[in-house]
Amino acid sequence: RELGLAEESVMRHPFPGPGLGIRIIGEVSTEHADTLRAADAIYLEELVSSGHYGKIGQAFAVLLPTVKSVGVMGDHRTYENVC
Repeated sequence: RELGLAEESVMRHPFPGPGLGIRIIGEVSTEHADTLRAADAIYLEELVSSGHYGKIGQAFAVLLPTVKSVGVMGDHRTYENVC
């Protein structure tokens, strides 16, 4: 800040943080990496839009492909990955 750098540069979380392979519990595949990238982007976007990004030192998503979440779509249950 004292050097006149943009606030986004000063408050940016460390990159890359834990690599994708470490943040995928179980088998590491292209599909799992793509899912994790999408989830991580959504998570960080929500932190920024809610004003919490700058209050946290580092944030990232972790994919748990061996854990399933249950939801309901219409009249049927769905089982999806947890991230």
